[in-house]
Order: sequence, then structure tokens, then C-alpha cells
Amino acid sequence: MIALALALCALCAWQWHFQTIQRGELAVREQQIYQRDSAIQDYTNELTKTSQQLGRMEESLATLNTNLTKALRTNSELIIQQKRDIARLSANNDT
Repeated sequence: MIALALALCALCAWQWHFQTIQRGELAVREQQIYQRDSAIQDYTNELTKTSQQLGRMEESLATLNTNLTKALRTNSELIIQQKRDIARLSANNDT
């Protein structure tokens, strides 16, 4: 009976030691998971910021494109008007 009790105590001690090691490994893995999740959150936030910046840049480019199109139209009209004026002045000069 004493041998059985000692064997049971040894089994309990071995199990306690083994579970202590497992708890340590579990704590390390939980820390790794926390760090990974934190990194994923940081990357997600960075992607969101980048996406917002891209949206603002696209809006800026669209506005710039509109402004350039208006400037091109205005310049074309001005060139046509100047050519007409040159032709008119040239005709006046000839007469």
C-alpha cells in the first residue's frame, strides 16, 4: 500500500512538472499570437491609411485633370482667336 501511495505521489509530481512545462509553452505561444495579432492590426491600419491616401490622390488627380482639360480648351480657343486676329491684321495690312 505504501509503494502504491509513493507511486501515486510520483505520478502526481511527474504530471505537475509536465503541466508546468506545458503552461510555460502555452504562455510563449499566447505571447506569439498576441504579437502576431498586433502586427496584423498594425498592417491593417496601415493599409487603411494607404487606401485613404490613394483616394485623396485620385481625387486630386481628377481635379487636376479637369483643370488641365479646361486650360487646354481655353488655350485652344485663345490660339484660334489669335490666328483669326493675325489673319485679319494680315488682310488689313495687305489692303
